[in-house]
Amino acid sequence: MEDMKNIRITKWNVELVKEESKMYSVPKDISKLMISSCNVVADVVNKVFKLDRQTDEHFVMLALDNKNKIVGAFTITVGTIDSSLVNTRGIFQKALLCNASKIILAHNHPSGISDPSKDDVKVTRNIAECGDLLGIKLLDHIIIGDEEYTSLKSRGVF
Repeated sequence: MEDMKNIRITKWNVELVKEESKMYSVPKDISKLMISSCNVVADVVNKVFKLDRQTDEHFVMLALDNKNKIVGAFTITVGTIDSSLVNTRGIFQKALLCNASKIILAHNHPSGISDPSKDDVKVTRNIAECGDLLGIKLLDHIIIGDEEYTSLKSRGVF
């Protein structure tokens, strides 16, 4: 028998910790709208994250179960006035932790113009592809501007 050697093995525990839980006034038939209606999503993310009032770019995610009920709301990144680094791994780590089967992404453009940039399109396509591999569907990515929003899904980006 070979000589045995003691090695240190680190055992980890990963858990989701609830930061807060608040009541928000949203349409009572939100499940019937399946939270896929752009105006409902924009309303929800503005109420929860105040995206329409942020002076820096905030990238957020709503995690949904298979019945389109919101099971989690996450701030993914906070950037600068005109950019935000998005970590695809971090998005899906959070989605997996709350057992989401679908996600909706949103971010604001402090400039007030909700047109997607080339980077917005590239990142969204990458996230949609990764989600397909993991079995977590990207329902939409909404860009919030000044009293306007743009759905990348309705623009045919993915």
